[in-house]
Amino acid sequence: SLGAYDSDIIAGLERVYELRDTYNFASINMSLGGSNYSAYCDSVSPSMKAVIDNLRSAGIATAIASGNDYLTGAISFPSCISSAVSVGSTTKSDSVSFFTNEANFMSLWAPGSSINSSLLGGTFGNLSGTSMATPHVAGAFALLKQAKPTASVDEMLDAFQRTGKIIGHAYWTTSLIRANRAISHLF
Repeated sequence: SLGAYDSDIIAGLERVYELRDTYNFASINMSLGGSNYSAYCDSVSPSMKAVIDNLRSAGIATAIASGNDYLTGAISFPSCISSAVSVGSTTKSDSVSFFTNEANFMSLWAPGSSINSSLLGGTFGNLSGTSMATPHVAGAFALLKQAKPTASVDEMLDAFQRTGKIIGHAYWTTSLIRANRAISHLF
C-alpha cells in the first residue's frame, strides 16, 4: 500500500493555503488515514491541526476519510482532528457501510459503497471505501461555496448537518449529505 509522510501532507495543505488568494478553493479531499482514535486527536500533530485551522478560517473545508477498519467509536488520523470534516461511508440505500469507521464526533456521511470511479489505465469500476465517500463531501462543499461564496466552513457544515438525512445508532446520529437541501438552507 502507498503511504505519505505527515510532513508532506502538511506541505500540501500549506501550499493550498498559500494559493488561497490565487484560486477559489472551497475544499480539500484527503482520502487517506492512519491510526484510529476514539476522541479528537489534535495533539497527535499540532502542525497538521494548525494548517487545517488556517484553511478553515480562510473558508476552505478539509474533508478527510474516517477509515475502513470496521470500527464503531473510533475514526482514523487525521480525520479525528477537530477542525477537519470527517467523512464516513453509506450504501446507496442510505445505510452505514459495513467497513466504515464511525464515531460520535464524526462530521458527515456520504455514499461510499460501490461507487463507479476512474481506475488506472483510463477505465472505470466500482470501488468502496471512505475514500469514495470523502470526494462527495469535498464536491458538495464546492457546490455550497458556488451558491454562496461568502459562506464559512462552519456555516456550510451546519447546513449539511441540519438538512442531511439522519443516520442513527443507539448512541449517536450523523447526517448524510443532501447538497440541494443544504444550499437552500444557506439562504
